[in-house]
Amino acid sequence: MNVFKEAFDTAKNVSGKVSEINTVIKNEGGVVKVTKNVVAESRPARRSFGQKLTVIGIIFFVPVMGILVGIKQSQAAGVAPSTTAVSQIVNQSIQKQTPNTAPIKEICALPDNWPNRILKWCEPITKAADKYNINPKMIGAMIWIESHGDPKAQNDHSLATGLMQVMPKESNVIYGCFGDRPSAKKLFNPEFNIDYGVRLLAQYLEANNGNMKAAMIQYGNLDDYRQKVKDAIAELDAGKYK
Repeated sequence: MNVFKEAFDTAKNVSGKVSEINTVIKNEGGVVKVTKNVVAESRPARRSFGQKLTVIGIIFFVPVMGILVGIKQSQAAGVAPSTTAVSQIVNQSIQKQTPNTAPIKEICALPDNWPNRILKWCEPITKAADKYNINPKMIGAMIWIESHGDPKAQNDHSLATGLMQVMPKESNVIYGCFGDRPSAKKLFNPEFNIDYGVRLLAQYLEANNGNMKAAMIQYGNLDDYRQKVKDAIAELDAGKYK
């Protein structure tokens, strides 16, 4: 009986499923010999260990490595990592593997005490200032002078449009020199209007060899336009407008 059980267990451990076990006992010269004939079926095909390991490794390998490195650093410093320390290492490792989905605060180049009608356009103002190398306060002050921060502003006579009161191509009918300008519809877009207006100022500045006063006169069509912008910056900085 023990011989039969041993043969059954051996076959089961090797091949998984035993279909037939024959035990043959022969008496040869007074010596009893036991022959175990085991017929077994092979196990069905299974997913390879390597495939399983790949999936497990993706999920756990990086965090576990972070834990081991943290523990190793503690040991190198001569400090045995406590349960709390190990827990902190685990949390830090998990946090490093988790994408940061929190919104990134945009950098605003204008003072916080400026009117909200200007600060609401701070992102495109800052981008245009960096793009065309123009003082962001100057851009904000021009918007304040031209439209008081109203993106839908439009001059009834000249058709100057949007935040920076850019002449649209529709003004060509009146003045005959704005045929290459964007349409008023495009200029009603705040981001586009700011970018286009600052680009014009940068072009005027280059055409006048860096003379900002001349560039300002060309943009605002006023001899004292630059002074008006300077005065507006001072008043806005002082928190005069809300």
